Amino acid sequence: THTAGVSDPAELSAPAVPDLESVTGPVIACTGKRGTFGPSHAGYAALGEIIAERTGLTYQEAVTRLVLRPLDMGHSRFPGTRPADGDAGYPPVTEYVVTADQAFTPLDAAVCVFPAAGGLWATAADLVRFGLGWPSLLPRTLTAQACRPHAKQLNGIHVGLGWAVNEPARLIGIVGEGPGSAASLLVSSDGSHACAAMANRQILLEPIAWQAFTRMRNGPAGAETGDGKGKTSARSE
Repeated sequence: THTAGVSDPAELSAPAVPDLESVTGPVIACTGKRGTFGPSHAGYAALGEIIAERTGLTYQEAVTRLVLRPLDMGHSRFPGTRPADGDAGYPPVTEYVVTADQAFTPLDAAVCVFPAAGGLWATAADLVRFGLGWPSLLPRTLTAQACRPHAKQLNGIHVGLGWAVNEPARLIGIVGEGPGSAASLLVSSDGSHACAAMANRQILLEPIAWQAFTRMRNGPAGAETGDGKGKTSARSE
């Protein structure tokens, strides 16, 4: 819920994933106000360590075995360095930063220092598979708990377990961004529709994703729809 007050390091990107202790020290600091929403990458790093300890695997191995494979997310993985062209059968996008004079400048190769927070490299189709299929991985009671409001963001949107929860819109979702990337995943509360939007620059994608999701849920031609079983299909005029 991002309410544990876990403190982020000054730098979240590096040429390669470092040892966690070299980033956080032997004890992960919690200098924020507990019980108050505050986005925390290091909080997810702490959860990743719990998962690793409970499974006896690395976080990356555990998620690959327990999530990616069951949901057929075959183009998703946790590389230790930025993927090279041709890795996994598809080239990675070039990430850009926009300068003050509106020029697009490629960024140096980097990955998130916390695999559990920003280390997943995926395709939009795989994110949709996750959005439609994640409830199948959990007991129904835990799925309901994940979608229940536990805290509130400053913008008034509630937070579940991992998900942002918009009850009036019957919607859950999550956004992420880095120096040269952005992603948004929106899922209807009943699990019938999912929409993923991605960009190779740091930009607010939620308004774009919301427009696409609304058109899709209302059923216009050309929308991409899900069958509720982790598969996607497309219609076009």
